[in-house]
Amino acid sequence: MDPELANLASTEKSSVAGKKATAIHPLTDRIFQPVRLAQIAFLVGLSVMLPYIVQRLPNLNSRPEYRLDARNISIVPEPKSPVPVDLLEQIRRQNQLPREMSILDPKLCKTIAVAFSRHPWIARVNSVRQSYPASVIIDVEFRKPVAMVQVKGGRIPIDSSGVVLPSEDFKVEDVARYPLIRMEGGGNLTRDKGRVTEPGLVGAAQIAELLSDKWAKLELDAIEIPRQQDSARNATDVVLHLHSKTGSTIVWGRPPGTDHPGELTASQKVARMEKYVAEFGAFDRPSGPYEIDIRHWQEITRRPAGKVQASSRKETRTRQ
Repeated sequence: MDPELANLASTEKSSVAGKKATAIHPLTDRIFQPVRLAQIAFLVGLSVMLPYIVQRLPNLNSRPEYRLDARNISIVPEPKSPVPVDLLEQIRRQNQLPREMSILDPKLCKTIAVAFSRHPWIARVNSVRQSYPASVIIDVEFRKPVAMVQVKGGRIPIDSSGVVLPSEDFKVEDVARYPLIRMEGGGNLTRDKGRVTEPGLVGAAQIAELLSDKWAKLELDAIEIPRQQDSARNATDVVLHLHSKTGSTIVWGRPPGTDHPGELTASQKVARMEKYVAEFGAFDRPSGPYEIDIRHWQEITRRPAGKVQASSRKETRTRQ
């Protein structure tokens, strides 16, 4: 081999070996520095000692300031009749919640919210806030009773969405304060998860809510679901009647919100009822009692109550 080529090859090998050594030395230098070695030793020691350290830490769950007594759960707004004053205790028992819980439990707020939402008096849980020392404030919306449904053996309170409320929370003298809903012939009250399922009943409850502050002034007695309507499958199949204390029947029509073509809205129907009473004094005036149909756009149809055949009915039409 040419001496010059041999010398060049030897030089290249030395250069490559030098580069490898140069690449290795900085890494080992960084690892084996005293500070680095001390950090590695600390981490290894910590991983060995950590289980022992955790076992030696105090259990904060057992300390009084972290223990939530059920009596320290505040309900906002405060329950007022007919909502029972022992609502909190009822919810605790029904959901088998312990008398004491830890505010360090990450699921505490969710557990309390779910427990409250299951009670028939609770329409909505707005928020659950916990604080130290152990206390919880829960903001809720209560259901509002709007009517009593006549059933065999008594009356059952419901809200505007058809949720059945606990009858035992109502005093006897309070029952008469609410509009009455009757199902012609008695009917059956079916429920699904505490809510009535008949569209006629739900629609009647919505009317009761709409007329709640006008019920006494209009001298209304009851909302009736005609017998053939008991099995109606949806709200558009239901035609509801109102009965006055003076014996007249007001044909209300379909429940609020159905927006049936050719039929007035719920607010327009209420306005017609108020206008009739303002003009005549009561639904049985001037020569009633009557069957008064308020459903249609152009006019009210009024005819003597109790007549069956349309041809024999005496009708008067009153422009509204």
